[in-house]
Amino acid sequence: MNKIIKQLEALRIVPVVVIENADDAVPLAKALVEGGLPCAEVTFRTAAGKQAIARMAKAYPELILGAGTVLTTEQVDQAVEAGASFIVSPGLNPKIVQYCLDRKISIIPGCNTPSDIESALELGLKVVKFFPAEPSGGLKMIRALAAAYVNIRFMPTGGINQGNIREYLSYDKIIACGGSWMVEPALIRAGKFDQIRKLVKEAVRLRLPDASGMKSTISHPPFQKKTGKVVTMGEIMMRLSPPGHERFLHAGTFDVHYGGAEANVAATLAGFGHSVQYVTKLPDQVIGDQAVAALRKRGVGCKFISRGGNRLGLYFLENGASVRPSKVVYDRSGSSIAEATAEDFDFDTIFGDAELFHISGITPVLSDSLAAVVKTAVVTAKRNHVTISFDMNYRAKLWDKKVEEKQKCVAEILPYVDICFGNPLDAAKMCGYSDGKTDFLHASYADCIREEAMAEMLQKYNFQHLVTTCRESYSASHNGWAALMFDGSKQYQSKHYDLQIVDRVGGGDAFAAGFLHGILTGMDYQKMLEFATAAAAIKHTIPGDVCDATVAEVENLISSKGTGRVVR
Repeated sequence: MNKIIKQLEALRIVPVVVIENADDAVPLAKALVEGGLPCAEVTFRTAAGKQAIARMAKAYPELILGAGTVLTTEQVDQAVEAGASFIVSPGLNPKIVQYCLDRKISIIPGCNTPSDIESALELGLKVVKFFPAEPSGGLKMIRALAAAYVNIRFMPTGGINQGNIREYLSYDKIIACGGSWMVEPALIRAGKFDQIRKLVKEAVRLRLPDASGMKSTISHPPFQKKTGKVVTMGEIMMRLSPPGHERFLHAGTFDVHYGGAEANVAATLAGFGHSVQYVTKLPDQVIGDQAVAALRKRGVGCKFISRGGNRLGLYFLENGASVRPSKVVYDRSGSSIAEATAEDFDFDTIFGDAELFHISGITPVLSDSLAAVVKTAVVTAKRNHVTISFDMNYRAKLWDKKVEEKQKCVAEILPYVDICFGNPLDAAKMCGYSDGKTDFLHASYADCIREEAMAEMLQKYNFQHLVTTCRESYSASHNGWAALMFDGSKQYQSKHYDLQIVDRVGGGDAFAAGFLHGILTGMDYQKMLEFATAAAAIKHTIPGDVCDATVAEVENLISSKGTGRVVR
């Protein structure tokens, strides 16, 4: 039961749903997930209740589904069989409660009197539903009961709405509130699921008193400057490259580097002076040891790396030049991290004192099991009030199979994200995003990053920042480089760099690390964008995956305008 309670506590709002037609179940589930509340208490008041739960659970297995208005043990069995993970009853029926407890089924019974609370405590319960909340005295009554019964916590339902929910959620004895204003039966009957999604998104913003939803204050610089703990998670691979610009065909030796999107960000942030822990799973053998050594050499913490599995992923890079493009060949199937499960990581410990969690869109699409791990990670991070950074990082070679499943996975992650590196083109590819006006898959890049398009994407997913790079590829050796950022009210543009490329791998990761450094140190928006763009520009001159640049070197580039003069 503790696991379910923690999940509900992370979400803070439980939509209470009455479904009259089971055909409405899946569109409603989609609206809830896309709106940012992957949870529902589906009442058994209608004949469609059981079938609705079954359809929602099948279409969206990550949904936390409860069965409400459960009055009999037979209904308990029906609900669990359909896919419900917890039971909610309007009152405290000892027979039903004990039936659930004996079968290790989470139950939250309705209580609104001292006698109810004492009965719940006698049965070993620690959380109850305060119902009907407003008619029973509301928050004032909850405070009175909590003063006498200090070991009980509440999930109030009944009369909770957008006007009073913040006041309820401000009380630490309340784990979550049940509400139906965003899922009114009339809206469901009318098929107005776009409106429901919008109302759910608005509800998400009410989860904290400052109306920032579950967004951490770290997303609103300037803030108190400190070097907080950063966590990144992903796959680190061994990179094998012919020296210089040699071809695969004639290579007699390979240069060895270790890198991966999130590992590169971790190493770069560590180089900027931040405390960083990297989370992954590596084989428990010498090659896995070498990957750990490469991270530790750059100051990255490795205490949360799980060991096991069969192998480390590899990739081969042939560095292009002029009109010859670079080539990448991956050999990562069956890697240890791709076969990892949530049981390999203690995410509550990992995120217990973290400020920032960074992950990329590469990681959740490596395997079905890793997708589930990433979903667990973002939910746990958000429960621990950690700011989440997500680099969309579209890689076409990872999207040749199971495209719809992968798009669904990314769409379910995005509502938890505070800082997103990407743009509407990336989102169209990775989660089927559309604003209903522009065909981003076929539009010009300029149309994809125009201010209106960026603003609508930010608003849809409730990001605090939407950041994207602007690369002009004149040849494999010569690129233009700049970036822009939208914060919800204004779009910021960086200066432009003309790059002669040594190694472009990891340029986007250096950019993300530079921007996150700006967030962590409280830079203003323009400065953090300039710092990120300059860090990435420097990375293009450094062999390997990681930007081995110092803060001083990045700041010097910004102030020197990139003259490249010898520093004496």
